[in-house]
Amino acid sequence: VQRADAVIRALDPALPLISETSPEVQAIDGLYRSEELGAVYRIESRKGVVEVAVLPLGGDEPRRVMEFEVSDDGTLEGPGMTIVPDDDRRGITLVTSRVSLHVARAR
Repeated sequence: VQRADAVIRALDPALPLISETSPEVQAIDGLYRSEELGAVYRIESRKGVVEVAVLPLGGDEPRRVMEFEVSDDGTLEGPGMTIVPDDDRRGITLVTSRVSLHVARAR
């Protein structure tokens, strides 16, 4: 990431750096609650990567933490799953090869 930032600075200092998170990606940061899955998804963008932690309902310790990359179309691509943010950022849709499930923003 540091090398890529150095190349971008050399080519055009006006371009955003790889290590910076875009406002569009930051807009989906937050908690998303799914009663069906008995889980809360905590999404946090960090330096070009989006971290998704899966927590049990009412719990603080993640069951699983995954890293997702942001695609050109704004979806998040991760291990075995795609996360599609709603246009209004009030929820996300979890998409796997077998199922698609909408999850609402908790706060």
